Amino acid sequence: MRYEEFPVPPELADHLLSIWSFARPVESEGVVQHFVPPDGCVSIAVAAHVQRPTETLLIGAHDRPLVVPIFPGDRYWGMRFWPDAGAACLGVDAGAWVGRSGPAPAHLAAPSAGVVRALDEGAGDEGVRDALASWSLASGWGAVALDAPVRLAVVAIVASKGAIPVGELPGTVGLTPRTLLRRFRAATGLTLKRYAKVRRFREAAARHVEAPSTTWSYIAADVGYADHAHLTREFREIHGAPPREVARLIGRISHGRIRP
Repeated sequence: MRYEEFPVPPELADHLLSIWSFARPVESEGVVQHFVPPDGCVSIAVAAHVQRPTETLLIGAHDRPLVVPIFPGDRYWGMRFWPDAGAACLGVDAGAWVGRSGPAPAHLAAPSAGVVRALDEGAGDEGVRDALASWSLASGWGAVALDAPVRLAVVAIVASKGAIPVGELPGTVGLTPRTLLRRFRAATGLTLKRYAKVRRFREAAARHVEAPSTTWSYIAADVGYADHAHLTREFREIHGAPPREVARLIGRISHGRIRP
């Protein structure tokens, strides 16, 4: 299996994080239960199945792994949004989709027709990426207004690799704690603390992908965990598994360019 991310149109850089693909070779055998790592972001995706019709999916912000059965030859292409932009761009309730994935609402399925057609006609990677880019540019997402203090909070969490004490954020963005929490939750579906934990998990997992031989103790220090035990506790909390099991699941996948 292979996962890879690609740049988004520059006009959408404030709203989209990446265009991504995930595929399993057709010559492989049997169904695999794939664990999608939590990322706190919303994605819109098109899935081309060998044995079922191509479908458009909405993947809500998840703070725990999603388990997806993957069959030989399955191909997924999608767009991952900034955590505070996905629900606003797609016109959905962020909180209602947390931890969920399923068929996209009708108002999102229709605009995906070009991507569905590209996959059904066997377009290569470049053709599917072009179809996704065309969809994103025609969507008007770049004009969607974002909540500026919430974006500042997201950026602060990302810049700190999830390690910033969330109690510092209200003063940083100029809101009261209660107001920031309410607006952050409305935009992302998650609390500040939960998103920060997910972000730190993503940073640690990305470090392992980049350098699999690096010890988890070194990674823990690099991304702001107090020690290896702290990393292990949060891995169990976020992913439901210790680092060695997360590493095993990551090791089943070939990774191209990725962004934590």
